[in-house]
Amino acid sequence: QTTIIITYKMSSLTLKHQRERICMDYRQEEEKELEKGRKLVYDNQKEAACECLSHFDTGKLLVMLVAQPGTGKTGTVLEVLKLLTIHPDDESCVDAKNIHIISGMNDTEWTKQFRAKMLPSFKDNIHHRSTLAKYKDDLASITNGILITDECHVASEKNMTVSKVLRGAALNDCNVVRSRHVRLFDISATPESVGWDIEAWGDKAAVVRLLPGLSYKGFQVMIEEERIKQAPSLTNYETVKEWFQFFQDRYKDSSKKFFPIRVQKIEWMGNIRKAIAEFGWSEIRHDSESRVLDIDRVMSSPPASHTIIFIKGFWRASKRLIRTHVGGSYEYVP
Repeated sequence: QTTIIITYKMSSLTLKHQRERICMDYRQEEEKELEKGRKLVYDNQKEAACECLSHFDTGKLLVMLVAQPGTGKTGTVLEVLKLLTIHPDDESCVDAKNIHIISGMNDTEWTKQFRAKMLPSFKDNIHHRSTLAKYKDDLASITNGILITDECHVASEKNMTVSKVLRGAALNDCNVVRSRHVRLFDISATPESVGWDIEAWGDKAAVVRLLPGLSYKGFQVMIEEERIKQAPSLTNYETVKEWFQFFQDRYKDSSKKFFPIRVQKIEWMGNIRKAIAEFGWSEIRHDSESRVLDIDRVMSSPPASHTIIFIKGFWRASKRLIRTHVGGSYEYVP
């Protein structure tokens, strides 16, 4: 069997212009963030990005970034893309037009959030699951590029849309990926669900862990501070009342709060609405059937009364919430 290596080179002048443009855009975005008292990319994200680049430079075809929620995966992606598109080696420098960022989530909010964090040169090819099929030909012809799959564990099962599209583009084939000079960059908070897939790439794959910054408070801190509790069953109205009373007491001396709730059964909705009436709370729905058009604006100010947000299938992953006025949430036991 013969492997055909496709050579793809941008001219030195084109590369020079690309590097200058991206460096200029990066500096401008850095300055904007500094004015707000923030960094565009934090030190832990830069360290993880450099480790990813090192793996690509030594011949890895697939790198998986393992990142706990809120540790800065988007900043790490931005830094990886910057490093690849200004790479000093012309052979290793990625054409910015051949960057594709996709998600296993079917969420337009994810697309908006990811695009907002990227440099202008990286904004074009960002697609969530339901729009991905439109770009299958682009993926099938990608050369000297990088394919980033966010929440890759959601997309890994064989019959899922993302998996089908990638197989159709032959981007699950090691020889094809190498011959077309494509880098695969997967991101997940739950790498165990795709560990078998990583193993299939053998020594052509690597895993990089994004270490949290010093101020990061993740699940372990929440458990230690007793901010994560076992989800009660909502089938019993007395239990629902206890849940409401807990938060009623917790925030009796503060501003009113929002409470996102994911419910599973119709009878649960009845119990919750009964408690809403009894405690004088309010409710809004934010799901595929009844969407709040500017939910971030709504949640940026405290509500007039404690307010339940019925989210159903929304906000399973990737969505960054305005959390200032969130009092608590409920996820049913899967």
